[in-house]
Amino acid sequence: MLFIKNMYEILNNQEIEKICHLLECDQVELKNLFDDSKKINESSKTVYQKIMKILQKGANVREATLLGIICGYSFGYDVAKDKIEEEMKNRLFNAFKNSNRNQ
Repeated sequence: MLFIKNMYEILNNQEIEKICHLLECDQVELKNLFDDSKKINESSKTVYQKIMKILQKGANVREATLLGIICGYSFGYDVAKDKIEEEMKNRLFNAFKNSNRNQ
């Protein structure tokens, strides 16, 4: 499962400052939100489970929104990665199958 190693992978310094201002937090607290979203993603397989974990955290609406966006970012990547892997397997299988017919 992919996960953002740190917030600088998807945010620049200006965005981090704006988000900290919006959430009324500092960069350490923002980093903690990113870490929380990593834990949620690792421990939850379905969208429903992820939503429940976010709601159970008791985060305010702004924090919950950010957690949801980060989890969605990672979840979307994982789904796309799985689809690409499956397509590659199918293509390799078909190529192998076709090469055996030609022999």
